[in-house]
Amino acid sequence: MPSLRFPITVFVAQRAAMALVGWLGLRLSPQLTVPTEPRPFLDTPALDALFRWDVGWYAKIAAEGYSDPSSANFWPLFPMLGRAVSMFGVSVPVALVVVAAVIQLAGLIVLYRLF
Repeated sequence: MPSLRFPITVFVAQRAAMALVGWLGLRLSPQLTVPTEPRPFLDTPALDALFRWDVGWYAKIAAEGYSDPSSANFWPLFPMLGRAVSMFGVSVPVALVVVAAVIQLAGLIVLYRLF
């Protein structure tokens, strides 16, 4: 499909750039690699950079549900999709990274088709 070539190229280039910058940042600032939250990709800095910010909360919600009131700050769709994907045999953090990537690619395709 030639019409998908551009958004897929942008997606791959963006993911590669994010992995490279994340790897570089985590190598240059070792204090950022101290595990203070669930960090399943600690041995792989390029992937660890993709599992930052609120993803730890989403992974907790996907694994345990809304078990405490502080989890109520997060919308349920992303953890639900991550949990659904994790039922195919991958861990919840990997499932969340895959879900985020698929949603981003779908968004790029929609925007490309619109414009």
